[in-house]
Amino acid sequence: MYRQEVQRRRNQTYNDVQARLPKSASRAVISHVTAMKLYGADAPESLKLSNEKIHVTVPLEKQKFSHMGDVVYHSWSHEMWAVDYEGLNVMAPEPLVAQMARFMHVGELVELASVLCCRDKKFRVTSVEQIRQYALRTHKFHGRRTLLEALKCMPDNTDSPQEAAVMFWLVSEGNLPKPEVNHKVTDTQGTMYIDLAYVKERLAIEYQGEHHFRGKYPRLDVERYKRLQALGWEVVYVTADDLRSSKAISQLIARIQILLQQRSSIAYLLGQEVAC
Repeated sequence: MYRQEVQRRRNQTYNDVQARLPKSASRAVISHVTAMKLYGADAPESLKLSNEKIHVTVPLEKQKFSHMGDVVYHSWSHEMWAVDYEGLNVMAPEPLVAQMARFMHVGELVELASVLCCRDKKFRVTSVEQIRQYALRTHKFHGRRTLLEALKCMPDNTDSPQEAAVMFWLVSEGNLPKPEVNHKVTDTQGTMYIDLAYVKERLAIEYQGEHHFRGKYPRLDVERYKRLQALGWEVVYVTADDLRSSKAISQLIARIQILLQQRSSIAYLLGQEVAC
């Protein structure tokens, strides 16, 4: 379901840019919100940049960004390069994240990176390490501190921004260690991948998008739960409601903290028994 949403956003943005980008801007590099959507990421509602305009960057120092018709022109005096996207010059993902750090909160940057660094090879265009290296060698851009903070929570190989959001809140607000992303477990029936896993404690955190409540998915999820439980895993299901408000997020964090403490105690006691 998420793959379809990403592909739809990419196609829609590409067609829109092809139809509205004037020839005078054809050599500029498509950037900011427009580049985000071409890579499949959604623009957060709090973003103060126009989601309707086409954003492009020209490498001119000290030029204020300006509007001209459907196009917003930005400048970027730091290292930048473009990649070809079906004939369009699009800002490479590493400088794109640095550009957007000026306009986004830490959690929003984490979600953006989760799309660019996703597990799906069709949509994956960079890695967290590549973004980190760009941020470390590029100095004095607006939002650098925000980006460096976001890098502490950025996950590689997630399947959705919602999974990244869960990790962000657990690490940044709950002061918990980063869980392992898409942890692989195997039983007699085959292989499963846990969205977010605290492996030592065998605590699995699974984000349930809307499609998990329709059609065949509820039955498949029950079977998956039974298989994980048989392997000694505790499973926590997270939905959009758990991320909808500060109160809900706090309750989710508290729940995970308690379970980790309980599971850590169990793991310690089992280890003691084995040692004896």
